[in-house]
Amino acid sequence: MKHSCDVCFTTTGYDIDEVVLDYWIAGYDAHSTSAQLLKSVIFTEFSDIDYGCVLAEVEDAFRLFQLTSKYMESPPRLCEQRLLPLTTPMCEMLISKYYEIDDAVLREIVGKKPSTKMKKEASEICLRANINYYSCRRQLENFRRIFKAVENCKGNLLLEIRRKFLLPSRLCKRYALAIFMCTYRFEFPRKRLGYLSFDDLCVCCIKMINCWSNRAFEEMDTESDIWLSREFLASIKDAKILCERSTIDDLKMKLNRRLISVLSPAAFIHFKCNNRSFCKAVINTGMELSQGKELREFFVDIFENIITPCHEGRWTKDDLGQFCSELRKEVADILLKLKQDSFLVDIWNRYLDVFTVCVTQML
Repeated sequence: MKHSCDVCFTTTGYDIDEVVLDYWIAGYDAHSTSAQLLKSVIFTEFSDIDYGCVLAEVEDAFRLFQLTSKYMESPPRLCEQRLLPLTTPMCEMLISKYYEIDDAVLREIVGKKPSTKMKKEASEICLRANINYYSCRRQLENFRRIFKAVENCKGNLLLEIRRKFLLPSRLCKRYALAIFMCTYRFEFPRKRLGYLSFDDLCVCCIKMINCWSNRAFEEMDTESDIWLSREFLASIKDAKILCERSTIDDLKMKLNRRLISVLSPAAFIHFKCNNRSFCKAVINTGMELSQGKELREFFVDIFENIITPCHEGRWTKDDLGQFCSELRKEVADILLKLKQDSFLVDIWNRYLDVFTVCVTQML
């Protein structure tokens, strides 16, 4: 007996509802999504909308999204497959939405190398980040997948993420910065630095990349990498003369004269009583950056040695910015006078540029 069947090939493509997609991405099930949609402005004018019809449409959409998810481990496969008639813009939108990652999640994971333990931590992270568990788990898995795919990248990290995952520039930069923080394992303890947002950390790290690596972070289309220059970090130590007691005494006296007219009264009184500790903190932090442990503790050292004293002395951001500006001028003068080395002045200017941005962002 012969059997026959009709096969229908759809070529017109799907119409994807981005609102429904957002609910699926956020971890809602079909019933919760349908209930939320009925409460939304879209349906408020229609009192006779049937819940069952909405649910059926949502379930159809969720089935499509579930079919696309199996291609998301390697997004180029979604664009290459022929099973689902998706246009290129649809594929790009699906990939971008699927790999979207919340600031709160990134803030929880930066500074730690991703591992299989992340899945176990999802239940705790979702509570602290105040997001759905399934959405949190997807984001953690996505981050771990991207990190693993590019962790040995020797070239441009942003280009590599874009090539392997087809993400838009905005997401490439977010993932690249988070991977940068995880690679160097910067310490951001929740108890002391929990007040800093992911955006705060990005401001600091972008400046760090721009000044301490061999290229600017925004140069997406070049082959240069974003990793910090070991030669640069080692060169900071060449200014050992700054650590000498007589140099620090000279520096603090000159800063006293410069800062009396630019700091607020409260900040200047506090600085005058603690000028040696402020000067030593800035100099010692730079001198130790070539050591892995000290580089990891860069933000903690700034918090303990600069930010905490500034809070105690009621410094403002403007006060701290003025201090860094005058310190930079005096350090340059000392190095030119005692070392006659303009290259070393440039090295310390690059270090202090990052230091200034970090302390003012963290205060």
